[in-house]
Amino acid sequence: MSLRLRVAVSFAALLLALLLTVFASSLTSLRHAFDQELQDEVVQLSERVVQGAGGAGFPFSIAPALLVPQVLDTYASPGTFVRVLDADRQVIAASAGPGSFRGPERVSWTRGNFARIVIDSESYMVYHKRVRVPGVFPYAVLEVGHETRSFDRLLSALTWRVAIVFALGVVAAFMAAWFLAQALLAPLERMTRAAESVDPASLERRLGWGGRSDEVGRLAAAFDAMLDRLALAFERERRFVADASHEMKTPLAAISGNAQLLQRWGDEASPEVRRDSLQAIVRRAREMDRMLREMLALSRAESEAVALRPTNVNAVVRAAVAGWEEQARDRRVALTVQLPEAQVDVEGEPDLLGVALSNLIGNAVKFTPPGGAVTVALARNAARVVLEVADTGAGIARQDLPHIFERFYRGRAERQVPGSGVGLAIVQSVAKAHHGGVSVESELGKGSRFRLEIPVN
Repeated sequence: MSLRLRVAVSFAALLLALLLTVFASSLTSLRHAFDQELQDEVVQLSERVVQGAGGAGFPFSIAPALLVPQVLDTYASPGTFVRVLDADRQVIAASAGPGSFRGPERVSWTRGNFARIVIDSESYMVYHKRVRVPGVFPYAVLEVGHETRSFDRLLSALTWRVAIVFALGVVAAFMAAWFLAQALLAPLERMTRAAESVDPASLERRLGWGGRSDEVGRLAAAFDAMLDRLALAFERERRFVADASHEMKTPLAAISGNAQLLQRWGDEASPEVRRDSLQAIVRRAREMDRMLREMLALSRAESEAVALRPTNVNAVVRAAVAGWEEQARDRRVALTVQLPEAQVDVEGEPDLLGVALSNLIGNAVKFTPPGGAVTVALARNAARVVLEVADTGAGIARQDLPHIFERFYRGRAERQVPGSGVGLAIVQSVAKAHHGGVSVESELGKGSRFRLEIPVN
């Protein structure tokens, strides 16, 4: 069963229950009103009889003259009867009329002094009043009856009319429920069609239902937000593939060229040529591995799925510094680290923090001439953890500073040093992933100072 049909049936069932309640209560009210009208009629008739033939002790007694049928006939009318019963419920006197001298065939119900009885297949509303007939009967019952046929016919006719209205209401309720369900579910169908049409080439489509503040509007906003995230994910994937293709061309060409050289000349090549070609292949393969790891780190840092956890920043700093100590010694660059005595913890991703800090240290070591110094410092204040890498290298030109955190951007001086151009882009992405930031101060000929700041909370 479709959702639309289930919603329509549910609405229709609710409306039917409401109509049925109204139908039942209306019939009950009508029957009660008719019964009340009949009861008022018989009570008024009994009062006229007692008042017209009152005896001693009126109003609880009647004169013996009332026991004459002709006298009772003066109070009765078509559709009514008046009779007097003795203590054994036997008819003493009765007005002329259908069943006046017969006992009831069936008693439908009794409420106090009122009852519904059937005499000769005719239904009557009767009222009993205990009376005395002085000198004749110490105890008797005055019984006044009124036929209910006219009221029952009217009630039956009204019941049929209400039933017809109810049947039409059933049809109208289902149709209204169907159209209401269609109106309510129409936005969901449009969202379904939009979702089915989504592909990498059409991720720019949006529902654009920002004007709706109801549940459907919130669902549409969530759907558009999901498309935003999908578009961002596809864009990251596209950029990653494009970046990888761009960066791999040069090392792959070098590897291919040296491999073809070895394949072509084989044993005829001199040992020096073979050694140089193999070293070039190994060097380029290592360069490709480094590039891939850097681009994967960049893609991971730009992802919204970075899971932060309590991280010992002191350990991250020591590991990153240790990775560059040997190269710093080879270049005769003094690499020092300044750590606080107390352990510094932060909510972070230790691997990404290590990659970012390693990139900053590696750049400082590579761009600092022999005899220079690189200092790595860790500090913490009330709001932030600050990782600082300072060097006494060549510095960065003023015109290059606004662009150094862009992917693959390399200044004129940086082009002389091997690198992929994504190191600082990784640092900035890692900072954003930790809700922090990165800044730089640099002066040509004096060095640079990078600050990676991460909020404590």
